[in-house]
Amino acid sequence: KQPGNLQAGLRISPLGYTLVEPYYRSGPLPPVPAGSALRESGTLEFLHRWDELLGGLCRAGFVIEDTFEPKHGDSAAAPGSFGHRCWFIPPYFAIKARRKASAPTDRKLVVS
Repeated sequence: KQPGNLQAGLRISPLGYTLVEPYYRSGPLPPVPAGSALRESGTLEFLHRWDELLGGLCRAGFVIEDTFEPKHGDSAAAPGSFGHRCWFIPPYFAIKARRKASAPTDRKLVVS
């Protein structure tokens, strides 16, 4: 699940869909009611930042070969519905990665 999806509230407000969880948080997200199409009720879910997701794969010796963002958004969906929220906040992001033949031996951070 995309970090922004996990940050956002599940219900629409007068201002639209709002971010209710900080990006730099630790610990599990608050539980959600049963029947949510966007979160898993009865489980512990954690918000992982893009650096942890993509950078973590690269630092672990993987090469990202492709990405895919499934389209669940529907501009004609009723406000507050799964399709409507997905029109504004895409919920999922898939990553295809392959481990290199040999993992990196030394790690360097290049800042430009």
